[in-house]
Amino acid sequence: MANQTKAGSETGTGSAASPCTPFSVNLAVLSPDDQTQVSFGISRHCPPSGTLYIIIFVLRTNESGTFQDRITLMRKPWSIADSR
Repeated sequence: MANQTKAGSETGTGSAASPCTPFSVNLAVLSPDDQTQVSFGISRHCPPSGTLYIIIFVLRTNESGTFQDRITLMRKPWSIADSR
């Protein structure tokens, strides 16, 4: 049986009415002086237990020719059901 979101639509791979479609979007932006990089990613996964999302944010600076992570944030997978 598929999980239900707050709006009542079904999620999960078994739902014919509104199937979960996995996706992943990543964006990396390098500053004009090549010293700072900002990366952002979001993905949706569709296991049988329900839709899961992952968010990642990384800020990197160039130190002596090598980028070093300064801030890394990863929101562990969560599902719509977790927000109820």
